[in-house]
Amino acid sequence: MGVKGLQSFVENACPGACVEVNLKEMAECYQRTHPERPPTVVVDAMGCLRHWYNSDAWVHGGQWREYLQVLKSFVENFTAAGIKLVFFFDGTVEQKKIDEWVKRRLRNNKEIAKIFQYIKAHGQQPGRSMFFIPSGLATFTRFALKSLGLETMCSVQEADYEIARYGLLNNCMGILGQDSDYLIYDTSPYFSISKLCLNPLVSVMFSRENLCHTLGLNMADLPLLACLLGNDVVPEGLLERFRRNRVALFRQKGHSSNPKTDLVFAVADFVSGISCSHNGVEELENVLQLGSDRTLLEEGLESYILPEQQSPWLPHKKRRPPETKEHETSIYPDQEILQGNSISLTPKPLFSKNTTRITENVTGFRIQTIPKSGLIFCIFFPCPVSFNCYKPSEAGRQEAILVNYKIALFILHSEIKKREFIFLMLKNVLDFLNQPYSKETLYHLFEERKRNQIVSCLRLEQLVAKEQHVRAESFMVYNVLNAREVQCSNTLEDELDPELPGQAIVYRPARQRIYAVLLGARQGPSELCPVVKEWFVYPGNALKQPDLVPAESLNLPGGTPSLQRLWLAEGPEVKKLRYHTFLACFNVQELLEELSCLDALIAGVCCLLIYLTLEIKSLCLEDLEAYVAQILCICGKSAAQLSHIQLPWVNPRAVHLGSLFVRGLTTLISANSTCGFPFKMADLMPWEVFDGKLFHLKYQQSHQGISVEERLENNESMVKQFHKLMALIVRSCSQKNRIIRTRPHRSEGEGYEQRNPSVRGQGPPFQSGQRFPSFPSHHNQGSGIQWRGSRTGAVGNDMQLPDRRYRSGYRGRSRQVQLAPRWSGYQEPYAGRR
Repeated sequence: MGVKGLQSFVENACPGACVEVNLKEMAECYQRTHPERPPTVVVDAMGCLRHWYNSDAWVHGGQWREYLQVLKSFVENFTAAGIKLVFFFDGTVEQKKIDEWVKRRLRNNKEIAKIFQYIKAHGQQPGRSMFFIPSGLATFTRFALKSLGLETMCSVQEADYEIARYGLLNNCMGILGQDSDYLIYDTSPYFSISKLCLNPLVSVMFSRENLCHTLGLNMADLPLLACLLGNDVVPEGLLERFRRNRVALFRQKGHSSNPKTDLVFAVADFVSGISCSHNGVEELENVLQLGSDRTLLEEGLESYILPEQQSPWLPHKKRRPPETKEHETSIYPDQEILQGNSISLTPKPLFSKNTTRITENVTGFRIQTIPKSGLIFCIFFPCPVSFNCYKPSEAGRQEAILVNYKIALFILHSEIKKREFIFLMLKNVLDFLNQPYSKETLYHLFEERKRNQIVSCLRLEQLVAKEQHVRAESFMVYNVLNAREVQCSNTLEDELDPELPGQAIVYRPARQRIYAVLLGARQGPSELCPVVKEWFVYPGNALKQPDLVPAESLNLPGGTPSLQRLWLAEGPEVKKLRYHTFLACFNVQELLEELSCLDALIAGVCCLLIYLTLEIKSLCLEDLEAYVAQILCICGKSAAQLSHIQLPWVNPRAVHLGSLFVRGLTTLISANSTCGFPFKMADLMPWEVFDGKLFHLKYQQSHQGISVEERLENNESMVKQFHKLMALIVRSCSQKNRIIRTRPHRSEGEGYEQRNPSVRGQGPPFQSGQRFPSFPSHHNQGSGIQWRGSRTGAVGNDMQLPDRRYRSGYRGRSRQVQLAPRWSGYQEPYAGRR
C-alpha cells in the first residue's frame, strides 16, 4: 500500500531519483557479471494488475482470453531479453494492516456505486477514469501465470516484505511494481510498472541513493521517514498534527510553500536533526506523545529490516532474526515455536535418533525449530496407546521423533505417492522405537492416525496446504487451515438491486461446507462447531468486525470425509470420493452419475449454475439460458473475435450476474483445492468458460426473446447440447422444489433505446467480415420488438411472449406454459415455466 505521498513526490519533485533504464541492456550487463545465474526480476503482481488489464471492456465480468494474451505478450518480451520473471501475489492480510484494508474496501464500495449509477443513467460503460478491475482478477492471474509455466508464489506474510527479501537473498536484477515501500527497503533496484514500455523494454528505475541525496538523509533513515509520513503500520492520521507542525516550521524557515512537496521535505528535515540511535527513537516516541500506540513506530521500523540487516534506529532485540537462502527456496519454514492442539502432557525433553541436540521445555504439542538441522516434525504417542505393533513399556510413557524437514520436502516433490509419504514418516517412528513393521502395519497406523491415536504437532495437511499455497497451486485452503480467517475484496455488484444478493452471501453455504472438509464438522450437539472469520465485502457490511461463519456438515454417506483420505489416499474409490465431496460442497451430490458423464469443463459449470439457481430465487429462466448459451458459444472463439463483439447498451443487472458467475468460479477452485483436485484447475478457469461481452450479448438476446437457434448461432450441435444441459439443470432444481420462472427484463433495453436512439437497429454484434470457422455470425433481431406489461413476476395474461414456442398452451397466469419437447429423452416442459 506504500508510503503516503512518497511515490508522487519522487515522480514529480525529485527528478534525480527517476532514472530511465533499458532493461535488456541491464540484463546483458548483469549476465556478464553474474554468469552463474540468469538476470531475474521479481514482479509485484498485485501492483501490475491494472496495467495488465488493458481491454476496453471491463464492467461485463472480464475479457479473459484477451487478458491471457496480454500476459503472454508481457512475458515474451522479457524472455526475449533474457530476463527471468518471478511473480509474487498477496497470500494473506496481516492483522496489523486489516484496518487499512477495510478503509480501502469501503472506499471501493463508493467507487462501484458510482459505476452503477453511470450505467443506469447512460446505458454504457464509464470511461477509463472510473476503471475498476474485474472481479477475481488477482485470483485468476496467478493461475494464468502458472499455466504459462512461470514461477509464481503467494505470500504467507506481507507480500512487499517477501518480495524485497527474495530480491535481496537471490541477488535479483530488480523489482517491478508500483509501491513506494520498495524505495524504503534496502534491496534490489525498483522499476516502475506504470512507466514500463515493452518495445523497447525500458522503464524508470527509482534511485534510493539519489532520493537520499535530495532529502539530505542516509539510507538507514528511510524507514523512519516512511513511518513519520504514514505507512501500512503507522496510520496516516496518527501523526497528522506532527506533520502539520513540521510543514509550518519548514515554511517559516523561508523554504517553498508547495503543498505537494513541502510535507516530504519538512519531515526529512526533521529526521536529519535526530540522533541516529535507538535512544533517538525512544525520545521521538515521547515527543510525539503516542500513548498506547508508542510501539507502532518501532514496529514500523522493524517491518523494513530484511534478513542479515541491522538498523541503527532499533535496539538489538528488535532486529529481525537472520535468514538464509536455503529457507527462502523452501516453503518458508516457521522460525518460531509451532503450536498445535492443546493437550495436557508432562513436559519432557524431545530427542531424535542420530542426534545429540535436545530441545528442552516442550509442553503439549510445542516444539522449538532447530534451524541448522531443519527438524520440525513431531509425532506424539499419547497414553494409552494400544497398537498391535507398539506397546509402551510403561504406563504413561511418551515418545517423540523428529523427522528431517529436508527429507520430507524431497519426498513431497518426488514421484512417490502421497500415502507413501505418510508411510515413510511412520516407518521412521517405528525405526526409532526399534519395532518391526510391514506395509500392512503402516496402513494400520495410517488408519489409526485418523482416529487421533497418533497426533501430529504440525499436521501433515497443513504442510501440504502451505506448500500448495506458496506455489500458487490452491486457493483459500491454507488461510483457513492456518488462521481460520479469510478475506475477499470488492465485487462489481449493484448494492441497490434488491433482487440480486451479494456474492459473499450467495456462496456462503458452499464455503461453510468447504470449511467442514478442511476443519471437520460438529458430530453431535455437545461438540463445538469450527468457525471461520470472514472479512467479505457485501452490501450493508460495514466491516467493523469479521463475520463468524460456522462449518456445515456435508450430506454424504458416511459424513464429511477427512482431509487425510481426500489428499493422501489413492485409488478409484478415492477419486470418486473427491468428486462426490466436491459436488456436496455445492449441495448437488445426488448428480454424481449425471455430471461425471459430462466433459469436466461443462460439468463444473453445470454444478455452479445449479447452485446459483437454487441460492438466488430471482434468477429467471432467461438468465439461466444466457449463462448456458454463453458457455457453449465461447468454444472455438479467439480473443480477437470476442473483442469485436458490439453491444448496443450495457445492462446493470447483467454486470451483476457476470460478476456473480466469476466469483462462483473462484468458489469452484477453492472447493477443488479442498477436495484433492477432482478437476484439473485448467477446466475451471474463466478464459475457458466465460467472456464478459459474450455473456452480455446472450443476456440481451435471451431477454429480448430471440430464438434459441439464433442465440446458438444456428449451430445444430450446440442447440442439442443447450437443450440437454437446460433439462439437467431445470430437472435438478425442480427436484429441490425450485421453480424457475420466465421473467424477461425487457424494459431496461427499451429504456436505453429511447434515451439513445443511435443504438436502434445496430448491426451484428461482431464487426462486419468477422466469421467464425465453425459458427456463423450473429444477427441481432432484438431491436424493434414491442413489449408490454409488467416486468415482474411469472408469465401472466398481460405479457406478450416474443417466441412462438412459449405461447403454445399458455392460458393465463395460474396455468402452466406447455412447451414442445426440446431434447431427446425429456418430454416435459421446463418445470419453471408456470
